[in-house]
Amino acid sequence: MPNLKREDSAKSIKSKIQQDLERRILHGMASEWEAAWRCLDPDKQQLIRRPTFAIKELKNQWGTWSPQKREIALSRRLVLNYPWDSIRDVLLHEMAHQTAQQLWGASAQMPHGSRLQTGVSAASHRFCGIRQLCSASGSPAAGDVLCA
Repeated sequence: MPNLKREDSAKSIKSKIQQDLERRILHGMASEWEAAWRCLDPDKQQLIRRPTFAIKELKNQWGTWSPQKREIALSRRLVLNYPWDSIRDVLLHEMAHQTAQQLWGASAQMPHGSRLQTGVSAASHRFCGIRQLCSASGSPAAGDVLCA
């Protein structure tokens, strides 16, 4: 019995540590989103509403933008196993989806349709430099599905 209690205690500690880490990552995501939002023109800022942020078990995606929930969710695997630069890149990519949907009405198009491409092109300088993910940097591989 004593070993069982120690194992439960260790699992409880690990769970609390992971919860604290994820809480800090969510705070970082919100801070990064706000920094990118500040780079937008003031007239565009009024049209982009702050989303909620989540960390989820996403199997085939690094991140998603949900207009219905007004939520940007990132993969738990991404946020726990890759560097912050990779997390920020995926967050900014999902923010580009958000921007395309909220500013240019891209929700009815394919996820990477012409509206998103236009939005990314127009917003990329304002998002303080969206970078492509690349496998050479140890980030998620370019062939991985990066968004919804």
